Amino acid sequence: MGSPTENRQNPSKRELLTVAEKEDGIVYNNWIERIAMVRLVDITEKDYAPLARFLANFGESAETEALWLDRFRFWWDDNPAATEGVARGWILEDDSRIEGFFGIIPTRFQLLGKHTTAHNATTWRVSDAYRHSSMKLLFRAIKETGEGILFNNTPIEQVVPILKSLRFRPLPRESEAGDRLPCGVVVLDFKKAAELRAGRGFAGQAGALLGAPLFALYQRFRLRNLKMNGLEVRLLDQAGVEFDRFWEETRPVYANTSVRSAEALQWYCFRATPEEMKLFGCYREGRLAGYLIAWRRIDRNSSKLECVDLWTRPGDDEATSALLAGTIRYAKSEAADLALFPHFSGALGKTLLRLGLFRVSTRRRGEYFKTTDEIAGRIDHRNSYFVDTQGDRSFFP
Repeated sequence: MGSPTENRQNPSKRELLTVAEKEDGIVYNNWIERIAMVRLVDITEKDYAPLARFLANFGESAETEALWLDRFRFWWDDNPAATEGVARGWILEDDSRIEGFFGIIPTRFQLLGKHTTAHNATTWRVSDAYRHSSMKLLFRAIKETGEGILFNNTPIEQVVPILKSLRFRPLPRESEAGDRLPCGVVVLDFKKAAELRAGRGFAGQAGALLGAPLFALYQRFRLRNLKMNGLEVRLLDQAGVEFDRFWEETRPVYANTSVRSAEALQWYCFRATPEEMKLFGCYREGRLAGYLIAWRRIDRNSSKLECVDLWTRPGDDEATSALLAGTIRYAKSEAADLALFPHFSGALGKTLLRLGLFRVSTRRRGEYFKTTDEIAGRIDHRNSYFVDTQGDRSFFP
């Protein structure tokens, strides 16, 4: 729930008493008395500054208060789904001190064909001395969700058994890769890809020099059917009214998926740091035929352009091909090493394979959702399309 998330196993009663006895030199009679003093408080704008300070100083975090304040503005102040009365999250407070946090990023979501507000869990962090109260935060999030839907796609390993015990369910995906999400890959820097695979020693360097040209020719052959098909792909600087029309035309395809209105896309793609998200629109004779959102990610070893959402009409492989071709062309111009296109559905995965993309399993899935048992029983991979705008993975500017 955030990156990174801090939460540990609940300690024994004796451990709780030992922690409480030493804290601030104050002696408490028992652990129950200590717990009773902790309050759960709804987050409001007045909490931003002290909460940013708490998170910036939590553990060994290298994230600044200013960065957290930017995130709060994006998650809540600028977010059209964060209307009055919608939860932003909660803090654990003891004598006006913040000792824990559980964030909610609200987003528009279509659940069983009806628009609602989804809760995306983020950044569950609790001070060591207060970890006995950690579950209060999660229980409150579940209660607040009610008959809506709560997503958590970044739990640490220790949290997964807790989620399962509370009847969180894995996101239903049609996948043959077990607990890993299949992904289509286009290699743009063949030498670096070969070095990363073989190592940076002499053998790795030699293999990269010899193998890269052959691999490039092989990939070019595989991608021979990846074409623009007479369509136009534009890198957009806003989500116009055509996105509202396209959403209304295509929303019946899946009962459960993100709301793709112009307002929602404008907020998501053109945030305070817009260089991170890129919105590509595909046009057929001047009318929107689909779109793709790509996320620029840079780590120690490589630079990637990763698709976080791809939306077209069912079976419109021409639009999918054009969007991929346009995105790859942009990735090359930005000197990215890889372009990644997750198999968000079985149908999309088959299209990507048909177009010649290599298939890899990129990351272990930790994607869970919580709603009522009755609603959860009506959600499956056939009537749902989940992308990387569920949860908080792509909400960290």
